[in-house]
Amino acid sequence: MSKIIIGIHGLANKPLKEVLADAWRKAIAEGLEKNLKISNPQLDLRLVYWADLLYKNPLHDEENFNFDAL
Repeated sequence: MSKIIIGIHGLANKPLKEVLADAWRKAIAEGLEKNLKISNPQLDLRLVYWADLLYKNPLHDEENFNFDAL
């Protein structure tokens, strides 16, 4: 049986689902590399995204928006 990571965001508005999921994958991979020395982990991340049900527009709805290296 494979393991799945389920990510559930908080109440505040969020960027688009794809942008948020990408940021979460990068953060989890960075943590695994830094703390457990696991390089290039294969993550099965399932994001429970519901900001679109609470807010009219996603946070940072800009074409060139992306998270910084940190």
